[in-house]
Amino acid sequence: MSISNPMLAGVSSPVADAMKSVHPIESDIFQPKDVHRKKEDARTRILNTALAEFARRGYDGVSTTEIAKEAGVTQPLIHYHFKSKEALWQATVEQVFTWLKDELIAPMADQLTNTSTDNKSVLSSSIRKYVEFSAVHPEFGQFLLREGTQKTDRLEWMVDNWMRPSLGGFIDAHSKGVKDGWIKDIPFAQTVTIVTASVCNFFALSPMIESLYGVNALDSEQVKIHSDAVVDFLTNALYVDNTETVRTTEEELA
Repeated sequence: MSISNPMLAGVSSPVADAMKSVHPIESDIFQPKDVHRKKEDARTRILNTALAEFARRGYDGVSTTEIAKEAGVTQPLIHYHFKSKEALWQATVEQVFTWLKDELIAPMADQLTNTSTDNKSVLSSSIRKYVEFSAVHPEFGQFLLREGTQKTDRLEWMVDNWMRPSLGGFIDAHSKGVKDGWIKDIPFAQTVTIVTASVCNFFALSPMIESLYGVNALDSEQVKIHSDAVVDFLTNALYVDNTETVRTTEEELA
């Protein structure tokens, strides 16, 4: 009995024709470039759809059937590319944290290791970049809000593989800033939570922001307003007041 391979449909070569008459094999060797592109497009479409749905509805709130329908693909194609719902979820986490690393962490690390830069300017610039990142990728903040509310194996996997490695450089920078006397000695857990909430929630909660205040949080003008407000708020909250330091020192000397 001959079983046709749909992945080889339309491929015209003697070898490919022979392959059509045997059991289905996913063979990239015999696929033309446009088939490769379609496969990549489908995978990307699945991944982007899953990211939006997991961020919006949570892991337990959406099925692969719903993701497939939203992405315009068949459910078997999801399992072909990602094997399981959990593997798809992990791929979405990898996606968003790779964006974070490439667009935010790597540029900031270069600035922080440059001893000639002004630390306060670097921090202010980094906060603005974090705001821009969160506006472009509101799923990041939504993911944190969704997964951070309950202790699960998924959360532990995300923390161990992505969150803790991502925070390493910031922990060191925070400790150095406190030691050098220009950042207030607020514990890092509180500092990073305050920063993340200030930056991300405006965009992660954009539907509520629009309903409550009548503004589109993702509009470019609102992104700039939020960036200015967050930088002003956080720098005043985190920086040591140098005049206060000078006054305290003078009092001690007296």
